[in-house]
Amino acid sequence: MHQILRRGYATRAIPRHKDPLIHSSNAVHVTLPEGVTFIHRPPPSAPTPESLATNPSSPLLRPLVKATESSTLPPSVRNATYSNQSNHLTAAQIEEIQQLRRTNPQVNTVSALAKKFNCAKIFVSSVAPLDKESRAKREEALRKRDERSGENRKIAKAVRQKRRELW
Repeated sequence: MHQILRRGYATRAIPRHKDPLIHSSNAVHVTLPEGVTFIHRPPPSAPTPESLATNPSSPLLRPLVKATESSTLPPSVRNATYSNQSNHLTAAQIEEIQQLRRTNPQVNTVSALAKKFNCAKIFVSSVAPLDKESRAKREEALRKRDERSGENRKIAKAVRQKRRELW
């Protein structure tokens, strides 16, 4: 019984491609003393539009462009109604806010008074804070609402409170 042995690999030589730098007309060849050949080829005269040197992919690498008056600006981040609000109310208006807040805090909320007098909510809350009775009623209502909440919500609230304590 004879077995035929065959090679499992190619027997011909692997083709080697010629180096394009050796035959380039604009490449400069310099042989260094260590026996190393240094080849310098200048860049093309006009860079391609996809070139990362002239058109980097990251906006941080792009050159800064000075803003001109004719350039368009992005839309404002703040709401236009916020910029029109004025916290400079007269003493009479501040007294009226305080009186309205004392008489009926359920109707005259911070939001309603801020809208009525065209001022910021934080300004209304600092000028006319809730009295102790109204604050106690509100906290009681919140406590009752929290009692009706489910187990997961109670656990999440306890975790948040514990996290705040550890700050």
